[in-house]
Amino acid sequence: MLNQTAVDRGTILRMGKGFTLQNTEGRDLADMFHDAFVRKGLNVRVTAILNDTVGTLVAHGYTNPATRIGLIFATGINAAYPERISLITKLDQDVRDKYPQDTEMLINTEMDIFGNEEYLPLTKYDLILDGSHNQPKFQLYEKMLSGAYMGELTRLIALDFIKAGALFEGHIPEGFDEAWSFPTMYMSTLESDDQVSHEKSLELLSNFPSVNTPTLQDIAILTRICRIVSTRAASLAAVAIISLVSQQKLLDADRDDVVVGINGSTYEFYPHMNLRVRRALDEWYGKETSAKITLQVASEGGSVGGALIAMLCE
Repeated sequence: MLNQTAVDRGTILRMGKGFTLQNTEGRDLADMFHDAFVRKGLNVRVTAILNDTVGTLVAHGYTNPATRIGLIFATGINAAYPERISLITKLDQDVRDKYPQDTEMLINTEMDIFGNEEYLPLTKYDLILDGSHNQPKFQLYEKMLSGAYMGELTRLIALDFIKAGALFEGHIPEGFDEAWSFPTMYMSTLESDDQVSHEKSLELLSNFPSVNTPTLQDIAILTRICRIVSTRAASLAAVAIISLVSQQKLLDADRDDVVVGINGSTYEFYPHMNLRVRRALDEWYGKETSAKITLQVASEGGSVGGALIAMLCE
């Protein structure tokens, strides 16, 4: 994360996703890039620094000008939106006064770090996962829903089922008790396996040798756990959209063209995730109002947005 001080400057604050980089915190990212370019003999200059979420918003906005939110839903979660400068209290008043009243600035929310135990609906499994992470008490919201963590949440829940004798006849498969041994792509395989024989699911579970061959009932139970975890993730991701629609008062203006550009593997490729996010919006707003919000895959990605912003900054 950065404390962005200008369009082409930003001080590094802290790394997320469990990454730790030595001697970076507090340094300006542009200076580090320029030093590296000099060492490599490259004639390159940083003209803009932006988060991939802002890039997604800009790129999809270029394709569809009705876009008001850019959302990344992949190994992590984050969102960006345009905010009126007059409402950005982080900026000094004299800076805000320089711009016309309705001028907007693109905000990278870093929504992944929002929330704490006081109001997030954390379960015991969320707390166990957080306690085993190398950055505890950090990005709790993200840890509840993103692709980097759903598999581990599923494994923790399944362990309780096993200990209760409701799964795998009470025997923990070899390796299944190891933290982070059940990635989210395994969940995707289970949820997408619609064959009667469930051959793909059985093949997947062969990675965890067991006393007894998993039964179709075992697969059904484990798949149901995956579905519960991923459906909760979809609902929590929908919260990001709902909050930014509310912040911008988009529906108060009786708009019927609110577009959300979404990029990320969890949204795009996890089975039924797009439908579950839509269902969560329907449940919150009601179908008639929810229909005013269009969810579109932002296939352009943040790199195109980055190129557009760099061009504008020249």
